[in-house]
Amino acid sequence: SLVVPACDYVIDEASDWSNINSSNYRVFCIAPGNYTSVGTIRLTANGSPGSERWIVYKDGSAPTSQHPYTLSPDKRAIIHGMYLGNASYWVIDRLTLDSAGASAVLLTGGASHNVFNKVDAYNFKEGIYIQHGSDYNTVQNSTLHDQVLTDRAAIGINSWDISKPNPDSRHTRILDNEIWNVTDAIQL
Repeated sequence: SLVVPACDYVIDEASDWSNINSSNYRVFCIAPGNYTSVGTIRLTANGSPGSERWIVYKDGSAPTSQHPYTLSPDKRAIIHGMYLGNASYWVIDRLTLDSAGASAVLLTGGASHNVFNKVDAYNFKEGIYIQHGSDYNTVQNSTLHDQVLTDRAAIGINSWDISKPNPDSRHTRILDNEIWNVTDAIQL
């Protein structure tokens, strides 16, 4: 079980996401709401070992152990998707991703040491895709389901473009996830 640090910044409306890469904050607590209008959240800032950056669902009425899949839609923190381009040491905890046919999460360009815990992703083209030297990432206790495209995977570790520097992704951990109604659960 993860120990969530105290919140530095609360996101409770769409405009608050503009501060997600600010060096002034490290722990972003997300109130229930639908934030899909923001589009894909682009993470570019880095945490460090012992000072990871967090995006965590926070609702005083829901136990912190409760998975977002079990919550009613009005109690979830729903985003469209995430892009981590060389962004490392992030912990994403208890978010819902309704990707409307796009990629739910893309880790690329060396995005490493990130943890996705209790994420509920659905309605995606690609679930969580890890590529181009993005190492030591973890996907755990998550649900990935109801894919809209039939040639992609719920979790993909991709090194298809060998022209890129560091095409391989190493040391990915995939633990205790539930995956259903997809073409491929895990694709290497």
